[in-house]
Amino acid sequence: MYEDYVVIPLDLPPMSVLIDDMRDFAQSRCEECAFNGNLLRYVLCHARKPVMGDELVLYPSDPRLRSIAQGTRFDWDPEFRLRFPALVDWVDALPFNRIHDFSLVTQNSSVAEHLDVFGENNSVTWYETFRIVEPMYYRIIFCRPDDEVTRNRCFFVTTEFGGEKHWVRLPEGVAAIAMGGSTCYHGAHHNPGHYKTTGVLYGDLDPRRHWDLLKRSLDRYRDFAVRTPTPGPVVGPGAVMPYGGASYHGEVATPPS
Repeated sequence: MYEDYVVIPLDLPPMSVLIDDMRDFAQSRCEECAFNGNLLRYVLCHARKPVMGDELVLYPSDPRLRSIAQGTRFDWDPEFRLRFPALVDWVDALPFNRIHDFSLVTQNSSVAEHLDVFGENNSVTWYETFRIVEPMYYRIIFCRPDDEVTRNRCFFVTTEFGGEKHWVRLPEGVAAIAMGGSTCYHGAHHNPGHYKTTGVLYGDLDPRRHWDLLKRSLDRYRDFAVRTPTPGPVVGPGAVMPYGGASYHGEVATPPS
């Protein structure tokens, strides 16, 4: 329905988050780290964690995290909920039937274009599965409101591996986007001196509430959206399914005419 858009800034209520508090929290944790040689690319912590055997699994060293089933329930890390109750309420109000993982990715170097969902040679399959709810991945950019560099020239998408980069531009007061999961690659340029943490959200979308939000957002922010003239699966290599799973599961409802 909206699969020709690979990025749509979302028309959502403002978030009540002090960026210094988010920075202190995110930079004090490293539940997963990514390296290029000795260069630390980014640190990651999970604000939502899996519930296994009726127990919230809090620690990344727990061996149970090596085998998380697709239908595993997630819940908020109690310390994160205590530190950011308004943000928890804000995320819980998004158009999802169920929210799985919500991760905070704090960038320390540039991140090349990549996919979060595909295995080898199955991009067409994933595209046909998810295209009706594309753009389906919700991302939140945490940075200073007046940081125009981060808000306009940091996060990018491309519909072909190694292809032209389309920079995500955030309208004033907007922090969240919907991004293609099967229709584009995404990456981020590192701007030294400019702090950014990305909130990465996975869950089971409610299609109609999602479509309503996309329509409302396009009506308001169409000039900031990124559209591809040839919607379809991205062109290039695949990547590994992430912790937390894909953004939509189950039967697809009929879209409004």
